[in-house]
This record gives sequence, C-alpha cells and structure tokens, in this order.
Amino acid sequence: MNTVWIIDDDRSIRWVLEKALGREGIDYASFSSASDALAELERTPQPPAALLSDIRMPGASGLDLLAKIRDFDPHPLRFLVTAFSNLDTAVDSLNDGLLYSYLTKPWDPADLEHRLGKALAHYRLERERVLSLARTAAATLESQRIAKLKGSREDIGRPGFDEVRDELRRAR
Repeated sequence: MNTVWIIDDDRSIRWVLEKALGREGIDYASFSSASDALAELERTPQPPAALLSDIRMPGASGLDLLAKIRDFDPHPLRFLVTAFSNLDTAVDSLNDGLLYSYLTKPWDPADLEHRLGKALAHYRLERERVLSLARTAAATLESQRIAKLKGSREDIGRPGFDEVRDELRRAR
C-alpha cells in the first residue's frame, strides 16, 4: 500500500495537503498530533509509504516523531514541513539521514506532487528489491534443505546465502 500520512496540528494545512494528494489519487491518512500517528503506527499492520510532518506541534515535535518512526520501521520516507526559520534544522536532519526531503511553507503544489511522486516510486522500488532478496534467500534455503534431505555432500552455494543474508540485513 502506498499511503501517505499527514501529521500537522493545523487543520487548514492538513486540508490543503489532503486535497493535493487526493487530486493525484494518492491514499492518505491525517493526524493532528505526533501521538495520534504513533498510536496508529502501532495498530496498523502496514506502515505508510511516506510521512509529511510539521516540525512544530504541541507535544512531540515533527523531528521527534520522524525519529521514532524511523526506529520503528526505517522504510517509510519521511518529509518535514517547515517554515524558512527552521530551514537549518531541516537541512541538518536531511544530512543526518532522518529525512527523505523537506518542504518549506508555503510550498509549491507542483513541487509537492513531484517530490511525493519520486518518493513513492523510490519506495515501491526499494520494497520490490527487499522482496526480491527475500525470495532469493527463501529459494536458497529451500535448495539447501532439499540437498540435505537427498544426502548431498556438495557445497550448495553457502557463500551465496551469506551474501543474500547480509544484503537483507543492510536493507532493514
């Protein structure tokens, strides 16, 4: 699923983002606080593909939220929505790997659509790569299991299995 989560305490900002995503046919869910988004993350079997979070909200900040989500599941792409006064913080977070991208208020709707389109395409490719690695690892394990059952003493590609396992660990 390629759902985008919108997290912002300002209802008007959420409404504008919802309309932009809806026009593009992108599924979304909106949350008015970091705590609401974190509660949903724990309940849902499928995390979002991307998140758009305001930097300043009551309670936990957008940066705190995105860091917790990254720790829970590193795959969703994280966007920070910020005013120009927070630009240094956004750039630092981007350079530290916390963010996929950031948007400054006010944002250009075409830029938002372009960035999200790129992000969702990246997310789909990355998920397909991880699934492909998992299928390869499963096939390798199955081959090893069959060879063992047949009593084969030949080397059945253990180095290949190690490479797949290491790649899966890096993908997490």
